[in-house]
Amino acid sequence: MKLFPQSFLFLIIVCMATALHGQKTLMMEKRGSMKVKRSYEGDEITYRIKGEKEWKTSIIVQLIPEDNIIVLDKLYVRLEDIDAFKRDRKRNRAIAYSNQLYVFGTAWTAYTAIDDLVISKRETDWEAAAYVGGTSFVVGSLLRLWPKTKTLKFGKKRRLRILDLTPVAAPVPKV
Repeated sequence: MKLFPQSFLFLIIVCMATALHGQKTLMMEKRGSMKVKRSYEGDEITYRIKGEKEWKTSIIVQLIPEDNIIVLDKLYVRLEDIDAFKRDRKRNRAIAYSNQLYVFGTAWTAYTAIDDLVISKRETDWEAAAYVGGTSFVVGSLLRLWPKTKTLKFGKKRRLRILDLTPVAAPVPKV
């Protein structure tokens, strides 16, 4: 009885593996680094054409690896004509640190007030508490101003290429 769900799951996995389709990927590589940033058909990219100053945002409709062409919403762009990309930064860590600094500043000030009002018989140093609480709020606010985008310029250190992962059918031997 237990064999049925396992064999059914195995059958589904085998059928899905045979129906996988290849895909085309726009890869941004940095020399000397194993990390690669990828974009796929349907992704939105912000780019700048060589010789122009304004940034354009479009959706990748199709990637043509044979001719190194990206088909966007309204135009075709050759890879050689792209000067730079803008990518969103992952700001999760900066926002988490900012929140922790806000909590720390609030807790420091609250514990100082509780100590002064309830527990302590000595005089409280409110100036030091204000410095610690204020500094944590200022640094937390500065962390929230961290840049939201990163500019990737292509040239000697970075390159842009299209990788086609579409499976090629093997020729059938004649008998």
